[in-house]
Amino acid sequence: MAAIGYTINGVLDRYPAAREPIESRLNDYGRSVLADVAGQCLIDSRTKYGKQSTASWTTDGRPLADVVESVPEIQQVIEEQRIGRRTPASPILVNGALNDDFIPYEQTRRLVQDWCARGAEATLFTDTLPAVNPGSGNNHLAPAVADFGVGLRYVLDRFNGKPLVGACNA
Repeated sequence: MAAIGYTINGVLDRYPAAREPIESRLNDYGRSVLADVAGQCLIDSRTKYGKQSTASWTTDGRPLADVVESVPEIQQVIEEQRIGRRTPASPILVNGALNDDFIPYEQTRRLVQDWCARGAEATLFTDTLPAVNPGSGNNHLAPAVADFGVGLRYVLDRFNGKPLVGACNA
């Protein structure tokens, strides 16, 4: 749940009008968590806050997901930021890991499928590394490192004018 702090901090920075609706629903502990994670890397945040429920951050004891659903100003920000609402105008590579701890693979696959249906030139690379210590974050971080070369090759190929291989609508 610590990564949610990064999202909330980003919203507070980008959307000043959302500050009051969000901060008024956070308790002192929730505000201290947000201040703390603002200066942390994912591993530190996950170690310190990863096993907690965001319900411990709110004034009414509800998880942040429930709070967010009940506040129109926050819902508007979420809808504006929802990835997949727009269609990429340039070729795009999306890397998904079957055993990702943070981002469910089906969500990743569906995003690419939706973009393809709207005419984007999208490529899905699927990482098949086996799960290691599920829930630890290893299955999100390891594919990111292991697949760095895939992304780098994709970008270099685009700069060098090489044709897209395996992309929809290419």
